[in-house]
Amino acid sequence: MNSADERNFRSQYYGKVGFRRGDEKRSLEPLLGEVPVDAGRLAQAVRTALQLPAMYRPLVWKLLLKVQPCHPEAAEFVTARRRETCDDTEHMLRLLGHVTDDTPPALVHWLGWLLNSGRLVTMDAAQIDDQSSAPQLQVAELVADLFDGAAERCWVSWRLWTLAAGALKLLPGQLPWLTAQLEREQPALAAHLSQLGVLSAERDSPLRHWAERLFCGILPGSSVERLVDRLVAGAERILPLTAVSLLLTHSRALMACTDPADARRLLLHVQPEDTDRVFNWALDSWTKLNKV
Repeated sequence: MNSADERNFRSQYYGKVGFRRGDEKRSLEPLLGEVPVDAGRLAQAVRTALQLPAMYRPLVWKLLLKVQPCHPEAAEFVTARRRETCDDTEHMLRLLGHVTDDTPPALVHWLGWLLNSGRLVTMDAAQIDDQSSAPQLQVAELVADLFDGAAERCWVSWRLWTLAAGALKLLPGQLPWLTAQLEREQPALAAHLSQLGVLSAERDSPLRHWAERLFCGILPGSSVERLVDRLVAGAERILPLTAVSLLLTHSRALMACTDPADARRLLLHVQPEDTDRVFNWALDSWTKLNKV
């Protein structure tokens, strides 16, 4: 085997097992060095990249989520305003008695998002107390692993929760498409789950459960980061495709379920795997569906 053939074989093999090749670093650097950064071109580059280099992930998320302005001259001003908004929100939560010095930062950010989005005023005291176990808190924990500043963590979490809320609104309309993707792979499984009523957008649906937390706690952290890469870049259908992949992964156990409650229970308590194979399948499928 000559050197060129060996490189091609190695690249194809790495791709199949989840190690993406390419020169994403070199292709992203010019885009990130533009003044101002072209958010549209950056999003396109992220959507089509085999893998976003980890060193650029925090900056790319901030730019595409509009937490950081694309023009560097406005960065200092915007950062100061972002910090003031976070401080003012926490101050209001303290006045309302919802947070104290002992409240975990993730919960402070979540309650702040509920307050600023108008959701907190519709909750009673018991519902607000229940937020300490909200699955969305895992999104803030993911963000905390990638960002250092409190204001950055706050705003990136807020933006991601807004994306998740948008995904939940889209879910009912995406169900026929999601079901079609599942039918293409395993018709028997799709029919079985439809009969059990698992493929729904109801409040207790596993599909909603996964989307509202952006698969945090469901998939390995490395997979969730790559999923969010595509989501912040506008690849909305990466979420339903990831759900399809997860359903396929548990097809044998699901086919054995005859009670809808058993199927829901199984999917609501999925344990994170130690590999990225679920998301790799979703990403490969998304890439194939979006090829021109």
